[in-house]
Amino acid sequence: MLGDRIGIMANGRLVCLGHSLFLKKKFGYGYNLVLVKEDGNDDTIDRKMRPFLNEHLNTEVNKLSEVGKEITYQISPESSGSFKTFFEKFDTWF
Repeated sequence: MLGDRIGIMANGRLVCLGHSLFLKKKFGYGYNLVLVKEDGNDDTIDRKMRPFLNEHLNTEVNKLSEVGKEITYQISPESSGSFKTFFEKFDTWF
């Protein structure tokens, strides 16, 4: 049977229990979107992608890292309501 709660243990003791969104709000910040570039040296992807993300997620998106062919963006939890329309536009844009 699948559970919908996550327990965090430290030193053999349960220190936190909750749903993934609760834990993310309490200990993490938002969501990470990882994109893989076809050409590892193409720096135009970030210049095109960040305005697209900001517009369609209705928030300021931060670039966390760019290593090799991967770019990781941090998206605030308040943007989760925009995910459906964002991914629909994302699929047609690329």
